[in-house]
Amino acid sequence: MSNLIAACVGEWLDREVRGEYSLIPLYLMHKLAVDAGLPFDEIDPKDSSYALPQELAPVARNLAAHVWYGNELLMYPESKALLKQRYIHHSDHYLTI
Repeated sequence: MSNLIAACVGEWLDREVRGEYSLIPLYLMHKLAVDAGLPFDEIDPKDSSYALPQELAPVARNLAAHVWYGNELLMYPESKALLKQRYIHHSDHYLTI
């Protein structure tokens, strides 16, 4: 990498993206499927691999209210920041030269 490009890139953000956010749509889709009569097994609430971190509970409640009742999707700035920092991959490596 040339010095010019390296200077443009600056510092890299090195972080681990956690996967638990994907459990929210899993739970929503599972409930919708079961409610529609599809023969899915129950998700075991004691199975730790399906445990939703407490910090995602407000996000899950808001998404569920939006999907099930048509409520306005409320995503507070704190929730957006949390998702971006820990749970959603985003790539900033595209350079405009």
